[in-house]
Amino acid sequence: MIGYAETKAKIERGRLLPWASSTSYKIAGYDMLPLTLSSLVDLELNNNYMLTQKYHSKIAGDVVAYIWRHTKHYRENGGDWRTALEKQRLINKVAKKYDLNALLEQCEAHYQDALSESPVCISLSANTHRNLKMPASPSIAYIVDEVCGEYSISIDECMKAPVKKLFQLMRCIRLRKHSEGRGAKVTFKEPTELKEAIKAELNKLTK
Repeated sequence: MIGYAETKAKIERGRLLPWASSTSYKIAGYDMLPLTLSSLVDLELNNNYMLTQKYHSKIAGDVVAYIWRHTKHYRENGGDWRTALEKQRLINKVAKKYDLNALLEQCEAHYQDALSESPVCISLSANTHRNLKMPASPSIAYIVDEVCGEYSISIDECMKAPVKKLFQLMRCIRLRKHSEGRGAKVTFKEPTELKEAIKAELNKLTK
């Protein structure tokens, strides 16, 4: 296991990825675009496994849908014959070339990584905490309102922005407002990888 300093540096580097011009995920040979609020809603309305976490006999279809929704080939209007041909290629790859469980794990990693910086709670007082874990869709309007209101961007721009980027901006908004005396104290969950590195360092000290 790498040490605390290396783990922290790795996490900080990973936080820059939503702002980069290139993707950091490749699944089934496709460069994966970031999870957005728009794609999150689409997955929710179609009861995709990534959100329901309910395994079923047609899980391959959910994997295809998740990958396809986050490729550059996806079109909101359905596209043309070339779009359909590319989607069929993906279906064939999933069916014949790749291990389904491995693809499922990669899709879950892509999804969970996007949500890794969501706010956990707000401390309203010494004894009162309000849970702010982000479910798939009930909090979407709140996220859009907060980010659009702060930066004067359109709803459509916000919906198409990477979720991880929005969460980082929300951290900045809330921390700044709290420092200005305009908001409640905000707490954020530490990355699991960093917690494990700290635990390992403490164990070394006690030996």
